[in-house]
Amino acid sequence: RWLGFLEEGHGEHEGASGGGGSGWRLLGVLEWAPGFSSLGKPPSMSSITRDTYPPEARWSGPQLLAIARGIALALEHLHASSLSHGDLYAHNILWRDDAAAGGGGGGGGGGGGGGG
Repeated sequence: RWLGFLEEGHGEHEGASGGGGSGWRLLGVLEWAPGFSSLGKPPSMSSITRDTYPPEARWSGPQLLAIARGIALALEHLHASSLSHGDLYAHNILWRDDAAAGGGGGGGGGGGGGGG
């Protein structure tokens, strides 16, 4: 399974959806990652620029280190290819609790994100 990310556009070079020249353009495609979830949720109207988290969200020290390491490795990989994601926020990071997933590890993996 694959996930596609679309952005509504208004330019003539984007796929026309009919009428007015507005359309959608494909921003990216990712393979579905079963067992992963986003680290945070997008900002709310009250938080404006900050990601939001459910009240029960908790991570241990080893989990946070594993997440931070995963993010750093992902950004290192992008930068080595002269790429920059440009949007490193918790709601753009996929993670999995490896201990809960049966991996015996102490944390999740960082992934989608960017901002570097």
